[in-house]
Amino acid sequence: MAHELETERLILSQLTIKDFNKFENLITNSDVIRYCFDPLSQAEVWDSFESRIKAWDTRQSHWLALSVHLKGSNEFVGVTGFRNTSNQKEIEVGFMFLPKYQGKGFATESLEAALSYAVFLGYETVVANVTEPNVSSAKVLEKCGFKQSGSHAKGIIISGSVYTSLSYLFKKRTIT
Repeated sequence: MAHELETERLILSQLTIKDFNKFENLITNSDVIRYCFDPLSQAEVWDSFESRIKAWDTRQSHWLALSVHLKGSNEFVGVTGFRNTSNQKEIEVGFMFLPKYQGKGFATESLEAALSYAVFLGYETVVANVTEPNVSSAKVLEKCGFKQSGSHAKGIIISGSVYTSLSYLFKKRTIT
């Protein structure tokens, strides 16, 4: 099954092997990952990518990673996606965008499309986690209807810094 979504300004399609260099540039960009995870080794970058290009359906636990491109120019701007949690009616969402495309509404637009697709696939609950200093990602989640549902002080360590992890929850609603 091909997973491709379209919005007013974006095309979202499942990552393929041809997207490796774009994906690598994204998840090795220190500005992109600073509140997400420690820098990855080359082997970890490949493992992360490889797990995201596998065939995906609703029974899978790996990420459905959608490469996000601008309509018209086909320029790569980032990734959006989701994965099953232990509850079969619940998914976790995530998104990352290159710095030059941040603050332009692309994360919100792509996440809304991913949420609509998730509802279409039958998911009822969506969760997300961000570190407390990642204000921009928290704002994207809130614009898309997520509500903060909890926090865990000292929840994550990134590059030796300890951050509070914030949990967000989105309940199924009618998405147009």
